[in-house]
Amino acid sequence: MGDGRKEAVEPAVPRWHFAAWCVALAGGLWFRLGSLGAESLWLDEGFSVHLATCPELFSELARESNPPAFFWLLRWWQSLVGLDPSLLRLLPATLSSLSLGVYALTWFGLNVRSTTRLFAVTCYALSPFLCWYARELRPYAAVELGTALLFLAWSRGLIGERLRAAALGALGAALACLSHYHGGFAVLAVGTLAVVTRPSGIPHWWSWGAGPLVGALAALPVYLTLLPSQLEGDWGAQAHRSLGYLASLPLRLTLVQLRLLSTPSLVCGGGLVVFGLLSGAVAAMRAPTRALATGLGTASAVPVVVALVLCQFVEPRFTARYFVTVPVFLCGFLGLGLGQLPARLAFGGWLLVASAFGLVCVETAGLGSKDGYREACASVAARWRDGDRLGTITGMPSGFDVGPLPCYLDARLLQPGTRIVLESRGTLPEHLEGRIHVVIRYAPYTERWIRLVLDRYDLLYAGPQWNRVQHVILGPR
Repeated sequence: MGDGRKEAVEPAVPRWHFAAWCVALAGGLWFRLGSLGAESLWLDEGFSVHLATCPELFSELARESNPPAFFWLLRWWQSLVGLDPSLLRLLPATLSSLSLGVYALTWFGLNVRSTTRLFAVTCYALSPFLCWYARELRPYAAVELGTALLFLAWSRGLIGERLRAAALGALGAALACLSHYHGGFAVLAVGTLAVVTRPSGIPHWWSWGAGPLVGALAALPVYLTLLPSQLEGDWGAQAHRSLGYLASLPLRLTLVQLRLLSTPSLVCGGGLVVFGLLSGAVAAMRAPTRALATGLGTASAVPVVVALVLCQFVEPRFTARYFVTVPVFLCGFLGLGLGQLPARLAFGGWLLVASAFGLVCVETAGLGSKDGYREACASVAARWRDGDRLGTITGMPSGFDVGPLPCYLDARLLQPGTRIVLESRGTLPEHLEGRIHVVIRYAPYTERWIRLVLDRYDLLYAGPQWNRVQHVILGPR
């Protein structure tokens, strides 16, 4: 049967599969949960810190660009672990690890070859994209988990377990939609997958779809409350662009990150993905796997297509990481393609996939490409004197402009009497008393304020730049 439903009889599983499963799952957990402190928190992660510690979440969310679910979880988590960056990042890493477990469970319930199942879960477990964002203190891991739950709901609905599928679908849709506005794309993608792979002979199988619909609608009151004020905010350099620009944006942003990798990693990893896509296209043309391959391929494209259409009407605030819903379906599509390898080549093929993806994960874990706030804050602490004050230049609204500084500086340095506003909605004081430590994040939208500050005050110290972030000390002129 080609629709993915479970059958009673399955072919014998090769003996090496058990070891391969252990390696894939252990590697996936290691790349998600390990090295959480290797990179400094960057500016957007500082927004999450601010929302986890501010007195009123909803009033501050009106100036952010996400729904509240992840930040509710983060506020609870922060109350337990404090402001240690590694412990804070353990929350999204755990959510992504749960997604891996849900994803593996889904494939064990589908009627596919054991090799297909292994390839699909290996691609997901060792996906450099997912492992990278699992270690980021933003809502993406929560959206990933919501999408994985929707995928599991689809698999349960496929075999007639309507009540269980509806409950899982409601939970997944609510989590995805209340964590990120692009979480709604996961509901559309699963709906597309369900229509393409609809089974025959199961009365009212479609009724489980009420669950995801209810979960998505539960987010509607929150959207209506937050979106009007959030859309009024000015959050950066993106504006209305042409369709060609928007269509190429995720690819160009991905390439910016990929060029940091070594050539062997790019060639092996990219070559395997291309081969998997071509093999998946072949699987979509073969009768036994046509429905499932077509459904997974179409579902992979839905979030990208819908995002491009919507961005013709609203400000396109998205980057490649916003498509965290895609790998849930794309890894399955790759697995269906790679799973067609002859039995004598399957082990070598799996070893090549695991090695190539694992190598990229190892390299990305040590890139050191995120904002250097940790290093800049260490410079501030080392040069601080009594009477000094602290300012930032990030181009962000008040409160969010501090970024991740609370995680790296003593709280007394961030008190109102010590802080000074140098940009955005503030005005520059004509005369300074004492020294001002300024943490600058270089970006096109901060250049004006950087020039204004440096023209008005004397530069007493300029530290090195750590990935776009610099510590300088200013004094009266």
